[in-house]
Amino acid sequence: MRNFDPQNLSDEILELLDLYVIGALDEDETAQVKNILSVSMSAQTYVDEGRNALTLLEADSPSDPVLFDSIKDKLSTSNEDAKVL
Repeated sequence: MRNFDPQNLSDEILELLDLYVIGALDEDETAQVKNILSVSMSAQTYVDEGRNALTLLEADSPSDPVLFDSIKDKLSTSNEDAKVL
């Protein structure tokens, strides 16, 4: 990752962390995030807050879990499409 600053996370890193929280990364990207998390308390806090928000969203979501899964799938597909570009 170019010019990675563990205290000030770039938009690119934040997007990667968001996708990590919802489980939309491939193995290489997951390894990259784990490396970031090992050196950046800011990144770890961001991921923890994202997981908490996701947990609250799941708890408040409609009783149809298929709807929530389709939203996560769409986000994952969007990530795959962005890689092609």
